[in-house]
Parts: sequence; C-alpha cells; structure tokens
Amino acid sequence: MGLGLSSIVAGLASVFWLLNVWRSDAFGNLDPFVAMRIAIPSATAITLGLQVSFAALFMSLAKWQVRTRASG
Repeated sequence: MGLGLSSIVAGLASVFWLLNVWRSDAFGNLDPFVAMRIAIPSATAITLGLQVSFAALFMSLAKWQVRTRASG
C-alpha cells in the first residue's frame, strides 16, 4: 500500500510542477514535447499507484475473509 501511495504522491507532485511551469508561462502555449514528457509519466504513476493501492486493499480484504471463516 505504501508503494501505491508514494507513486500517487510522486505523480501528483509532477503534475503540480507542470502546472507551475504552465502558470509561469502565463498559461500560454506549451511545447508539447516537453509537456508530454512530464504529463505521460505522471498520469502513468498515478494510475499505477491507484491500481497497486486497490489491489493491496482487496488482498487484505480477501485475507480477512479467510481468517474469519477459519476461526469460526
């Protein structure tokens, strides 16, 4: 779960950095080659972080279900 959360935080940090770069350019036109080199890995990191976090949640719920049936 920690890996997923750290991936989400890293992706969001780079999104905010890209927004700050865009703001410093007075919200004008950005170079798409530079912007996409930041935006695509950021979106990928956020998506993978969410996937890992939800997988960890569902795995913990599956383990909890097995433990409650085994002890009952």
